[in-house]
Amino acid sequence: MIDHTTKRFISLILLLLVTVTAGTWSKKDTQGTYRKNLAKHRKRFKAAKSAVKEIGQTNHKKKPTHITPTHAITDQLDYLLARKKVANEQIKHIQGYTIQAYAGGSRDVAFKIKNKLYKHYPAIEPEVTYDLPHYTVRIGKFLDKLEAYPAYAAIRKWIPQAIIRPISFVNKPHVFSNKQAADQSNPAPPEPTPGKHIANGQE
Repeated sequence: MIDHTTKRFISLILLLLVTVTAGTWSKKDTQGTYRKNLAKHRKRFKAAKSAVKEIGQTNHKKKPTHITPTHAITDQLDYLLARKKVANEQIKHIQGYTIQAYAGGSRDVAFKIKNKLYKHYPAIEPEVTYDLPHYTVRIGKFLDKLEAYPAYAAIRKWIPQAIIRPISFVNKPHVFSNKQAADQSNPAPPEPTPGKHIANGQE
């Protein structure tokens, strides 16, 4: 009888033979795969001439299409804007702000300050008014305080008594056009030197 050790040895030999044989078959099958280019045997079809011509002449720009509005409100808006314009023209005065550079009894000081303001802001045209017994120098017509502040901050460096005050302006076209004029004027005056401030009639 064959003992247990012999049986195990025979099993290992058989397993080894099976593995080697399978590997050989797999290699042979891989190397012996049939390959052939069949492209030359495929049937080719010619494209229709009309189709080729249509593709070549295709214009990708879409023609503009006219859309007729069904709920246009242009006429109503024009009517409302015209009414608003007429209503605004009937307003005699507009509330705004100005920069008051001087208020006092000296005519010479008033015109001296006006000339200095005109030198730096010629497009805004400072004004001198006389209301017995005071002369007042004002410059600029602004719709709100925020608009007036840049010019006010520059003027106050050499005219410490300058203030922003509310005032009523006559309603006329371009009454508040001084902002653009101020931007086009000369830059802000240079930093004042000690003793050169204009205040209460003294420089």
